[in-house]
Amino acid sequence: MRVIILLALLLMNCFMVKSQQPPYLLSEKNHHNKATKSIDLKDTVIFNMAKARLVGTQFIDIPVSIKSDEDIFSLDFSLQFNPDHLLYDSILDITGNIQMTDYYNPIDATLRFTSNSFKQYPKDTIKLIYIRFKFFQDKLQIDDLHSVMAYLNGENCSTLITEPDTLISSTNNMMGKKIFAKMYPNPASHIVSVEVPENAFIELYDGYGRTILFNSCLYANQKLDIDIQNFMSGNYLVKIFNENIVSTRKLVKM
Repeated sequence: MRVIILLALLLMNCFMVKSQQPPYLLSEKNHHNKATKSIDLKDTVIFNMAKARLVGTQFIDIPVSIKSDEDIFSLDFSLQFNPDHLLYDSILDITGNIQMTDYYNPIDATLRFTSNSFKQYPKDTIKLIYIRFKFFQDKLQIDDLHSVMAYLNGENCSTLITEPDTLISSTNNMMGKKIFAKMYPNPASHIVSVEVPENAFIELYDGYGRTILFNSCLYANQKLDIDIQNFMSGNYLVKIFNENIVSTRKLVKM
């Protein structure tokens, strides 16, 4: 009799432990099942340059969206961009629900982004996140973004870069007009000289997009010497501008 009672109590205890399984375990299991559905080339990450927006006079935001028939809980991508036209600034979450990390590596000139969410990512919308760049050109070009790879739920998917709107301009209706600037020598190791035909400002950025020289004055037909001997070797971006026009040059520090 005692054996029967002990067996009954043991079975009852096992039943109670199973029935009291924390609800989050079930939730995680369902989440895992949803997230492991098949991703294929019909699932697409869209870099919508056609819907890019200007922010002030220095920045441009390129929206990124997802088109998929699956439940999406993570988005990852890597890409490269034209450093003569763009400098990476940041990534903006439009949904408010995404946990994300981004990193631009100047060694291989690649921007990497990884993200996930406990909520499903919005799909078939114009924007999910914005990639923000400092913008130094008259307009976006289709090859300003390239070498793009993307993953949904950890699986490779297709990508699409839309054709930019030719009306996007950073020069306020002065499209095509630029400052004719002289910059020499280039490459350089100690001193770089800059000359312009009209008053302007000059800024210098390193490979990480950090400002090294900020809003220094350039006077018409007067040479400005910039001491770069303490700079690390590599590529830098020189921006020369005034209220009407803008020009950018790549500077190589030897």
